[in-house]
Amino acid sequence: TASDTNFSSYTLLAIGPSGTFTLASSILPVVNGTLGTVNPQGWKTGTYTLRLTVTDRAGTISKLDRLVLLDHLQVSAISTSPVLIDPYLGEQASINYTLSRAANVTIRFYHAITKQLTRTITASAKPAGANTTLWNGRASDGSVAPLEAYYFTIEAIDTANPNRKGTYNNATTPLVGLNPSTTNAAATLTNFNPYRNDLVQINYTLSAPARLTIKIWDASQTTIRALLDQAARIQGNQVEWWDGRRDNGSFFRGAVSVFFDVPQALPANPIVLRQTPLAANLRAEAYVIQPVFGEVSALTYTLSRN
Repeated sequence: TASDTNFSSYTLLAIGPSGTFTLASSILPVVNGTLGTVNPQGWKTGTYTLRLTVTDRAGTISKLDRLVLLDHLQVSAISTSPVLIDPYLGEQASINYTLSRAANVTIRFYHAITKQLTRTITASAKPAGANTTLWNGRASDGSVAPLEAYYFTIEAIDTANPNRKGTYNNATTPLVGLNPSTTNAAATLTNFNPYRNDLVQINYTLSAPARLTIKIWDASQTTIRALLDQAARIQGNQVEWWDGRRDNGSFFRGAVSVFFDVPQALPANPIVLRQTPLAANLRAEAYVIQPVFGEVSALTYTLSRN
């Protein structure tokens, strides 16, 4: 109850190890009803003080404290490393997390666009403290998952008390990562000859993992090639390549520019799957030959693996 003949307002606070939080505040009195609600998800365990403060129109203040022990299972310190893996090469991502109590842990991985469940990993009797679970980028049936960004949820159930649970993230409304920005964008267009299999190198830096669209424009700012279309990229220095062709595969001749759309944030703690190209730096020397005269062209390339 928060009421008085000359009632003015009330405030309900929670004070404890995670800080001070305002749970409710109103100018309407409450008699034998609900003053406020609290969702302690993410709060540290420990003793909290619930403090009700009631003020009347004369400025008189009345306070009432009640102690509450928060003894839930907390999942914290979530991180992934590395963010980018190639499942075709057997690379794995580490999902790192800290448990406040020993627990049975279930981690579910979801496709960042479709939000469909891709893989479920269970780990029994994980100890209190720092823990790590590995994901190899494969779906539940053992196949390589589509090359995309993924997010995950964590559910932890206390080994000693199955009614005590802790969670991280939501499958349908996942946490959003940091707001990304693009800097240091540059393209090398000098002495570029696509008929020699020359490639334009496009460099840029992302401040956070993001979805990015990059287009090649002609002089009238008409798109001749959609180089990236909401593609998932990780934080840091990036390189893209353009082979001088339009979207239909034909060569383009003329002045061009590179357009970067505003990057969009990926889910928090994403894992991005990619496949490293088997061959790169393909060139043909000479690029014009006359077979009838016995001329040949030497194809050179770099292999990423045997």
